[in-house]
Amino acid sequence: MYINKKNTFHVLIQSMQFSTKRLVYLLVFTLLGATVSGQEGFYANGSMNMAGQTDTLKVKVLANGWLLTDVVINDKTYTFLLDSAGPTTLTTSVSGHFENITSRRIIDASNHAEMVNYVSIPKLTLGKTTFLNIAAMQFDIKLLKHHGIDGLLGANIMAKGIWDFDLRNERIIIHKNNAFQDFPYVSKITLQANGTPVIKAKYFNKVKENVWIDIGFDDLFSLNGDYFKKLEKQALLKNEVVGYGNFAQTAFGASSGKFHLSMINLGLGNLTIKDIPVKVDHNPQSKIGVKFFEHYRTVIDFINKRIYFKPYHNKIDSTYRTFGFKTKVNRQKKLAVAFVWNNSSAFEQGIKIDDVILSLNDLDLKTTPISHKILNKAYRLKKEKDSIVVEVNTSGNFKMLYRWDILKKRN
Repeated sequence: MYINKKNTFHVLIQSMQFSTKRLVYLLVFTLLGATVSGQEGFYANGSMNMAGQTDTLKVKVLANGWLLTDVVINDKTYTFLLDSAGPTTLTTSVSGHFENITSRRIIDASNHAEMVNYVSIPKLTLGKTTFLNIAAMQFDIKLLKHHGIDGLLGANIMAKGIWDFDLRNERIIIHKNNAFQDFPYVSKITLQANGTPVIKAKYFNKVKENVWIDIGFDDLFSLNGDYFKKLEKQALLKNEVVGYGNFAQTAFGASSGKFHLSMINLGLGNLTIKDIPVKVDHNPQSKIGVKFFEHYRTVIDFINKRIYFKPYHNKIDSTYRTFGFKTKVNRQKKLAVAFVWNNSSAFEQGIKIDDVILSLNDLDLKTTPISHKILNKAYRLKKEKDSIVVEVNTSGNFKMLYRWDILKKRN
């Protein structure tokens, strides 16, 4: 989720699709020309006031890894999704005495009109920490509102402090001072105009790239297609698998076609990770996602421009165990197949794009309205099982699927 400097705003909240690795909600608004005079200064506005040296926030970790926390604005508590790669954004359900900076009616490439307000929030409270005069965007994000999320807690707020992400204990600690000598791995970072942290990554100790740290991205690592081609040209990639379909279903269309899954050796400062599975995305920016934070307790020091890692366990699993398909909610508001990986159980069982899913094990989807709770239940069911029974297209047409490592060649 991000804003860039080329007059394009993307709010990424992934649409109704899930796989064994993730349940994601993605709404992509491509709003052309969404700029504000003096944009860098606009998002740099505001200050943070802490009562003590640290403040511990409880976070709710959704099945897909997304992080939710309570935010108080105008004495009312809202639920916000944390996103380190985009500006703070409010839905229209958030009310307060905001200073309106400007408003823009934006027409996107699909001729869809959207009114975006740029506002200043006089006071926003997280735990015992208060943020004053924070810049934000506000517009009608229906999909967020539908799922009970009132806004995005963005990089421009995080850039005011030092954030310690301890997901194993479902908490975030905001620090006033830097004291992380017990973290064995450290690297320098830079910040984008809106506060997005960027780390210099090295692939196979040869190829370097600036990578965004995006806790709003629900996976482990997404590799930019151009860098994938560079690594492929040098014959550095291992065990490549391809898949076909709609990789990301959006509000105005789908990112579709052929996608890749492979493994790389990744260097981040003095941290080296061998054989990390990565997806190759059409997104122009490689990203470290929130799944990485499940393996490493991570401190992002926005003030001193450092990032620290401490592993929860010995290594990241080098396998990519999946049933092999992703889903979407089709125009009839039914759960349907959006994407299938080759070398997977779904592929072998003949699961095809646009197949309608009628049930998963004992979860009946024939008459149950599709909702966030239902999809979350389906994800957890799949996450806990090594096999599932999927009913597709017609009543009684059951397919037994198994989860296995699709990066491993099968006989």
